[in-house]
Amino acid sequence: MKNSVCVKCGNSDIFENKYKTSYRAWTKISMLTRVRIIERICSQCGYIESYVEDVQKFREQLAGVIKKGG
Repeated sequence: MKNSVCVKCGNSDIFENKYKTSYRAWTKISMLTRVRIIERICSQCGYIESYVEDVQKFREQLAGVIKKGG
């Protein structure tokens, strides 16, 4: 749905929720590392997709966690 069309039903009315303060706003990578999550929700069928807001930052953080051994 990154192209604003639901992959399940073809609807183009997509709600984008960029949480700012709720527990759903972040996903933990490690004890001290987390990334912001964006959700896109189809208003017709309710299908939901979640995306990392900054993919490059996520990759850098993940690489640091892997080097440290998790």
